[in-house]
Amino acid sequence: INVVKTSFTPVLICEQAYRSNPEKIEHFYATNTFDKKDRPTFFNFIGRTDIVKAGIMTVEGRYQLPDFLTRYTDIVLAHQWENGLNYAYNDALYGGYPLVHNSKLLPKGVGYYYDQFDAFDGAKVLLDVIDNHDKNHEEYVKRANDYLETLLPTNPINIAIYERELVRLFE
Repeated sequence: INVVKTSFTPVLICEQAYRSNPEKIEHFYATNTFDKKDRPTFFNFIGRTDIVKAGIMTVEGRYQLPDFLTRYTDIVLAHQWENGLNYAYNDALYGGYPLVHNSKLLPKGVGYYYDQFDAFDGAKVLLDVIDNHDKNHEEYVKRANDYLETLLPTNPINIAIYERELVRLFE
């Protein structure tokens, strides 16, 4: 829909991970891309990848994220540019799904961070998650839940800040 959330970097990440270790990448669903599949730029970009040639990547329509996650997802591979608090990240974290992301706004240790547009770094992180996430799943979920609790409207810190701002507004 716009440049802040595109699939180009995740495609490159998955392509690099597949080239490095093809046996570890079973399928890559590129959601929200089905309507773009026939556009020359996108078609020529993905059509040259090994993941498309091998039938590993498919283009998909738009889905309600929680539903899609429960039916098809082991790992969420995300990319954004200047949209680091994307609410979809919270959906993935809430569900306990490993989130491979490039958001500098998520606290360190929440999800699995790769550096900005670096597909090589993203591929390393993705392969590490494939190999090691299950061993650390309980710790991962605890960190995710601790972070998500800071966002709740019932969080005492959020209530105090909200009250302070209301008082300031009416002073």
